[in-house]
Amino acid sequence: MATKTATSVARAAPAAIPAVKSIGFIGAGKMAQALAKGFLSAGCVRAENIWASAPSEKNFEFWHQHGCQAVHENRTIPENCDITVLACKPPQIPSVATQIASTELRTRLLMTVAAGVPLKTITDIIKHVPVARIMTNTATQVCRGASSFCLTRGFTSDAENLRIIKSLLGSISFCEEVNESQLDAICAISGSGIAYMFLFLEAMADAGVKVGLSRELSIDLSLHTMAGAAALAGEDRAEHKAGKAFSKGFSKLREDVCSPGGTTIHGLHKLERHGFRSVVMDAIEAATERSKELGKK
Repeated sequence: MATKTATSVARAAPAAIPAVKSIGFIGAGKMAQALAKGFLSAGCVRAENIWASAPSEKNFEFWHQHGCQAVHENRTIPENCDITVLACKPPQIPSVATQIASTELRTRLLMTVAAGVPLKTITDIIKHVPVARIMTNTATQVCRGASSFCLTRGFTSDAENLRIIKSLLGSISFCEEVNESQLDAICAISGSGIAYMFLFLEAMADAGVKVGLSRELSIDLSLHTMAGAAALAGEDRAEHKAGKAFSKGFSKLREDVCSPGGTTIHGLHKLERHGFRSVVMDAIEAATERSKELGKK
């Protein structure tokens, strides 16, 4: 069951998880930073108990500014942290997993956020620690992410691992357990999809400037329009899940804005004429296929 709805607008309340004293990231880049900021905002883990490793100091400033630990040696993370998150590039996963396999571990749960890399790639190397494969996005840093995961089973700690993952991810995002076969598509929808939203916002803001608005006003109007649309759709979705007959769905919400012969239907006609819907579907499909390709390398 999902643990955060699209209608939630407030940040999660502090949600310290007693079983998790420390979290470490192998890879200190954007996704690791987004998750760490979310965990800090949600009160899941204290800053001094969040670790990150990277070969260079390029990203260390972020971690130091937030009071976290930053180190060069990957082995330091599983040696010191209850949970280790593999946040490195997909091609690096096998070599990093090999390093972990030969390390005396404090870590009792591994997570990976690497696009396309199947659980088997890791579990063939690390056999004695449960592994969760997670797809999420950078909105986790403001506790508004969209996450899905799958988890290896067969450990005595299965129930506890599931509780920990749902608690951690649920504090910073919508969270749903899925079959691993769905994760490439989910990567395309939520992981990559947030970038498509930013591109649409950018295009709207540029269009506002073209038709005579100041850039600042155009940006603000575009941003609040998208946020309002998401809030309306989220409220409608919650009503649907509650079994209320008057929930509308995306199409009816769109139709509600279209007056006969009005401005909206003329604008929508242009979008459809230029294949807007097909282009979006093509983008999702392309990202899905790329995720599958990454898993084969």
